[in-house]
Amino acid sequence: MRFLVLHVDRFRSEITQKGRSPLREPFQERVTEFGEGLLVLVSVEKGDEVAPEEVAERAAAELADLAARVGARGVLLHSFAHLFAELARPEDAVPLLDLTVARLRERNLQAQRTPFGWFNTLELAAKGHPLSRVARQIRPNPGSRDPEPPSDPRAPASRPPDDGSGPAAAPRDLRPQEGAPSYVAGEHPGASSTSHRVSRGGASAPLRAGSTESGPRGIADYAPEASP
Repeated sequence: MRFLVLHVDRFRSEITQKGRSPLREPFQERVTEFGEGLLVLVSVEKGDEVAPEEVAERAAAELADLAARVGARGVLLHSFAHLFAELARPEDAVPLLDLTVARLRERNLQAQRTPFGWFNTLELAAKGHPLSRVARQIRPNPGSRDPEPPSDPRAPASRPPDDGSGPAAAPRDLRPQEGAPSYVAGEHPGASSTSHRVSRGGASAPLRAGSTESGPRGIADYAPEASP
């Protein structure tokens, strides 16, 4: 998840037309108005779906900490697909946004979000202090995956394939049999002297230019100077 946070005096958005997303949430009001607080322009990234609980919890913790530092009580999440991220599928993104809102409310913040999947007009008045514009990236820790739901105890247990190592497997007799031909290395009929090698390689994603890494592993953040 990536987000750009603006500490605003006011924000207003109005739905104008369908977005490019195949998923569009129904809405009752075209206009969303928000007073003083944190406006969060957010993108859910591909890979966040493997641990949505972790991503939502850490995102909420970051936003709650920033809200406390600037004295804000309201937080508005606005889906924003222009943060140079590889986007998650809409059906994965929307539940994660809802989960983040729920975690923020558990921290006694007045959290809400705008409808997903629409183009909007945006009007805002941002404050001009050093923490009025803050960016964050939250990624699941390597190897993280939310726990799977408990299995149905009535379902039949799966049986692992028999690889010959179980107690029922009969030992194999590897001694040469009487009268059987024997060969030395390189003399087996049809043997080839050609060898084959398999190489495996991996690549690590480079750190984005201009980013820094601080705090828990996987969180990059910066707080740019307020523009005049």
